[in-house]
Amino acid sequence: MFRRLLTIASEVRNFALVTYAVRADRVRARLPVPYQLETFHEDDQEWCLVSATCFCNRGFTWSALPYPRLTFDESTYRTYVTHR
Repeated sequence: MFRRLLTIASEVRNFALVTYAVRADRVRARLPVPYQLETFHEDDQEWCLVSATCFCNRGFTWSALPYPRLTFDESTYRTYVTHR
């Protein structure tokens, strides 16, 4: 019962994920202090990954209630870090 109060439900449609390798120094300068960027080395440079996703949430709702059911497009942007 308690888990149901904390759960959302949604159908995800038209999902796209794009990931780029970006020079680590360009991203590191924008990270808050407790985070350390996950990186890799290639061609004598330090790189990190940055991803963008786009998708449509259809019928998004809190599982404990049948309404409202929302449909909306969403985009997210992320890089990959470790919390220190």
